[in-house]
Amino acid sequence: MIFRADASEAESDKIPIRNNGLSPFGEEVVLEMNRLGMFVDLAHVSAATMKRALEVTRAPLIFSHSSARAITDHPRNVPDHILEMMVRKRPSLEGESS
Repeated sequence: MIFRADASEAESDKIPIRNNGLSPFGEEVVLEMNRLGMFVDLAHVSAATMKRALEVTRAPLIFSHSSARAITDHPRNVPDHILEMMVRKRPSLEGESS
């Protein structure tokens, strides 16, 4: 499943934000992808979506082609608070098995 949503548009108010993160269906999709052993790729999503996906997931997430926003300040890159959240969440994910 592929859905195109450009974070640079969403975070600049060019398009209306409907869920400020993930919709209930989006949360179900993350959990189903976890169950199936699929990677959830958060490249180019909004910071609110990154945060909610990290709160919901039961497996590690990836940013397949993003950089740290502190290095290159672009809306498609990952903010420091999200990277810190990933580090805090890591031990709980390492202890789980599917």
